[in-house]
Amino acid sequence: MPFRSFIFWAGRCAGPGRTIKQTDLDGIDVYKEMYKLAVYLLKRYNGSGKTFMIGHWEGDWCIRDALNKELKPNPQKVKDLVELLSDKQRAIDDAKRDNKCVKDVHVWHYTEANLVEQSIKEGSGWVSVINTVVKQVKPAIDYVSVSVGGDSLREVNPTVAFHKTLDYAHRQLPYKRGVPEPRVFAGEYYFDLR
Repeated sequence: MPFRSFIFWAGRCAGPGRTIKQTDLDGIDVYKEMYKLAVYLLKRYNGSGKTFMIGHWEGDWCIRDALNKELKPNPQKVKDLVELLSDKQRAIDDAKRDNKCVKDVHVWHYTEANLVEQSIKEGSGWVSVINTVVKQVKPAIDYVSVSVGGDSLREVNPTVAFHKTLDYAHRQLPYKRGVPEPRVFAGEYYFDLR
């Protein structure tokens, strides 16, 4: 099939009740594995015009001990997610730096934030992937996927709420040279059937 863009998850993100160290960091060299994957994609699809977006599922659940947005994030999980995303981003950046001869193929890294609407309501001091984690990932993360739904789509004008969510997420991202804008996309868009 002539697909040009691929968005997929690589690695695991710890769900409630588990730590990130029990999943991605359980003896696996995350940097090495992500580097090898990025190099493979760059070389295998050199000249193809394809774009690969490598990320994970709803990061705000990864930093909490249960699927409950009212729970405060676990500080250790926040630290571990920053470390994990930094390792993955560094691996992808290094793979591209080490393979400058490839042309017309793109490999990017993203994190997914699923409590952006709550982050807006609670303010910048509220700990979340979009308010806290993306600002601490070094080197800066390429993109942010936003999982949008629920409350914002119950608004009188859901389109305005949707754009407000994406715009807020975009304003939180540190600048990164060489990454095409916009650096935020809706990775999940859902609404309740009521």
